[in-house]
Amino acid sequence: MYFSELITGLILIIAGLLVKPFPNLIAGYNMLKKRDKEKIDIKRYSTFMRNTLVGLGIMVILIGIFMKWFEVKEQYSVLISTTLIMLTVL
Repeated sequence: MYFSELITGLILIIAGLLVKPFPNLIAGYNMLKKRDKEKIDIKRYSTFMRNTLVGLGIMVILIGIFMKWFEVKEQYSVLISTTLIMLTVL
């Protein structure tokens, strides 16, 4: 279980680091017409996405460490992890 939280956290961190140099990874951005892309401040938006994804990745890893440290049962760990991530996204 804790291995999956580590892998998930690393995937989020890697995705966050790739979003800045490759903004077409942002969902929907690559489908926009050139005219619409010019209206978006992609530098700020990709920075925001990078910070959000890296923050979520670090949080997932830390949650896994704390759950193991406090010896929380696996089913509660999944519930707590999912709830905290959803609250962060909202």
